[in-house]
Amino acid sequence: PFVSQQTWQGKPHFLGYEHCDVVGKHWFWTAGDEARPTEKLFSLYDGATKAGGNLLLNVGPDRSGKLTDWQIEALTKLKARIQP
Repeated sequence: PFVSQQTWQGKPHFLGYEHCDVVGKHWFWTAGDEARPTEKLFSLYDGATKAGGNLLLNVGPDRSGKLTDWQIEALTKLKARIQP
């Protein structure tokens, strides 16, 4: 398991934890990609926060530089799941 504080040379040091993952199945925008289920995204969030860290979800913009509707919808659903 992740240990958020470690001692080195007699001094305690806090080690931040961040889990990096993607909303869809691909790190960068890919035509035809779709969001992973809200419960899967919530599981990633829950696991990271319970370990004392945070979750960084990548949402790669499309070729025009915009987020797609499915990405926005996935993030909105995840927010509602986190903050009912």
